Amino acid sequence: MLLRSEFFLTMFSSAFREAQSTQHLQIIPIDCSPAVLEIILTFLYTEKADFPLDLAIDVLFAADLLLIDRLKQKAAVVISTLGNGTMEPASDLQIVGTEIPPAEENIDIYDVVRAGWLTRVPRLEEFGARYFAYRLENYIDEEDFADLIRESAGRIKGRQETDSIELLDDIRYYLSERFRLRFEDSGLEDMMDEENVGDERKKDVAEDEGVGVSDGGVPAQAAMKETASLGGNAEVGEQGDIPHLDGTIRTLDGEVAGDEFAGDAINYQILLGKIDRLLDRLKLDA
Repeated sequence: MLLRSEFFLTMFSSAFREAQSTQHLQIIPIDCSPAVLEIILTFLYTEKADFPLDLAIDVLFAADLLLIDRLKQKAAVVISTLGNGTMEPASDLQIVGTEIPPAEENIDIYDVVRAGWLTRVPRLEEFGARYFAYRLENYIDEEDFADLIRESAGRIKGRQETDSIELLDDIRYYLSERFRLRFEDSGLEDMMDEENVGDERKKDVAEDEGVGVSDGGVPAQAAMKETASLGGNAEVGEQGDIPHLDGTIRTLDGEVAGDEFAGDAINYQILLGKIDRLLDRLKLDA
């Protein structure tokens, strides 16, 4: 117990009342539930601790109170790995005719961020920011989110107008990561490079043969015939986008997107705009 907790080491090796010999045993009150106390005692005597996610924050606070750093870090790991930590966004795009059920939240992310602040655990602060960024559309309009941003700004003593808001800076960073990774995973950049090379080759061949080429790499005369066969007005969709076979992709503001890539780019700007408007409403600069 003394080796694993500075709290008890200091208590029993100082002039505190608990370190004095008395007729009766001293009672040490600890503000935690019986389930959490059992986890604490098990760790003190065996240095092992297994606990579910729903007790992790309570264990974190108890470990912080008793100065048990290893258990404190263990609780932070449990929260950041089990707390729906796959970081898959709830729904980046909406498809007409389909309904995506809301993801079941395993944790209260507001409690996690505040716990990270109170217990001085950077891992939880970073986890909270990344969690928000990958689901920002679900939280950005909530008043609780605005209150959290206000609290983050208030944590800077003597705040100046040029000071940034740490939580918001981290959210912006992970938001950029979220959409950048989607583009990289889809291989969009490689596809665009291949298309550009293909278009240049088609134009070179067409110039050698003395015929015009339309944007799609089709001889101009053939393109004109195709347009004429469609009644002189080739419409590709009600909103000017090519319709998808499985439904129309819409952005977060309900507008029709041409494809997933266009939708991602628009959604990214929409979320950044909402952050700016939130700051304006809170009268904060960051």
